[in-house]
Amino acid sequence: MNITKKTNYVIIDGIDDFSFIPGLIGELKNTGSDEGVYAIVFNVCREFSLTSVQKEKLLELPYITVLYSSDFSGMSLENMMFFDIRMSERPFLPQSSESETADMARFEMLFGRKRTYEFKNSACSGEPSADGYGIVKVVPENGYEAYMDRLFKEKSESQTDIITKALISFRQRGKQACSDEESAGFYNLIKERAGE
Repeated sequence: MNITKKTNYVIIDGIDDFSFIPGLIGELKNTGSDEGVYAIVFNVCREFSLTSVQKEKLLELPYITVLYSSDFSGMSLENMMFFDIRMSERPFLPQSSESETADMARFEMLFGRKRTYEFKNSACSGEPSADGYGIVKVVPENGYEAYMDRLFKEKSESQTDIITKALISFRQRGKQACSDEESAGFYNLIKERAGE
């Protein structure tokens, strides 16, 4: 496992498994890689599994979590959905069994009814979607770098905090919590700018 610190995020690659997740925050602090970090990009190159403890710890991470792979073919949608953002160089084609075994309630919460319907139909037909059903952002090789730069570009620390807290609250508590967090954050930002 290799940790590379960028301006506002960390890239972790060389991942054999996710056994490091429970101690990740401590590892980042020990290496000084946690300073000014709002997101973690997990660069995987093959199928992986997550234990219940690892899933719980992923959901608790105080960072935006990004899962990147050149190709998600054959990877478990169930495990992929424990990350806030998923990116790949190739369109994602779910396996037909995924529409039966994946947590469709969580899927619908994240992507809406229309995407859930499209996903189920696609899983049965075997046809990939050009936009990854909203599940996977299709990007060029190492496209996560441009995405992360755009996400944080020209944003103050307060704005970046708002984005991060909103995405984390969405992961942990759902759409309404995300909306509430975002509204409160922007209200506080307006007060801050007005000098109140």
